[in-house]
Amino acid sequence: MDNMLTLACAAPCSDSPRVSLQVAVAGLRPEFPAHVPRRLAAMAEACWAADPLARPTFNQVRNRYNEKASDQQLIHRLAGIPVRLS
Repeated sequence: MDNMLTLACAAPCSDSPRVSLQVAVAGLRPEFPAHVPRRLAAMAEACWAADPLARPTFNQVRNRYNEKASDQQLIHRLAGIPVRLS
């Protein structure tokens, strides 16, 4: 999710085994740039909770994602997904 929001890798992409170890052992997490809406960054951060039971369910993530159309459109633009006008 962070790659989609920031349009960048959390750490050097070529060193993913080292990054995976740092995530698992040291809790390494990316910082979100200022253009990422705080509510979306908070949602990603909630998904990283050390306790799996503290992480949001898929339905909670979906509901947060759908709360505001502008955030949804932003995610689509960042991911290169065409925005549908309904």
